Amino acid sequence: GVLRLPVQRSTLMVNSEVTKSIKLILAEPRMTLNKVYILVGGPDWPTSVLTGVLRLPVLPMQMGTTPIVLPIALTVLAGGGMLKVNESQVWVSLSSLFLTLSGAAFAGTLLIGLVAVENTKTTKTEELAAMPNDEEVEKYDKDQEEHQEITQQVSKWEDQGLFWQSVLVLAVVFMYCATYLFFLSGKDCFEAIEVTTDYRLPPINNDI
Repeated sequence: GVLRLPVQRSTLMVNSEVTKSIKLILAEPRMTLNKVYILVGGPDWPTSVLTGVLRLPVLPMQMGTTPIVLPIALTVLAGGGMLKVNESQVWVSLSSLFLTLSGAAFAGTLLIGLVAVENTKTTKTEELAAMPNDEEVEKYDKDQEEHQEITQQVSKWEDQGLFWQSVLVLAVVFMYCATYLFFLSGKDCFEAIEVTTDYRLPPINNDI
């Protein structure tokens, strides 16, 4: 698969202390709260992808991710409440409450997961040092550093000819013009809709 490529593993920083700390936590044989906090609080990329790259067992990872159902349910309830805000003022309060609880659940689990990773970095230094680095990724990172240095050397402004300097200047000018026009004519390009907008009526007119 594509995740076997060094470029993907390098993006996930598999040789960093952070990733190694995450692996130590997720590879623990028993289900711990720290494991759940990382799997639930971390974003799908790179958390769930990382479990595959590190070749961690599927079943424990799925079990540790299962509590995500709670914040997802709160988010769904918040969305459902938004659809009913025109029916009663109660739904406005409930929707805000569910959305707040959902955000707190996601942010709280992420924060605790980050704390767990940081604690692992500081308390298990010997175990982290004993974990071997990915040699393919090390070679790839070194090649990328050399490539970056060469790119910086050959892309200096003073080393460019008049033609390419003109192209770059025009590109910047056109970018600013496009951005300016976008903001000026935004009303002509977009329609204002909300969650409660009926797609069968203007401005959508069932054209979806």
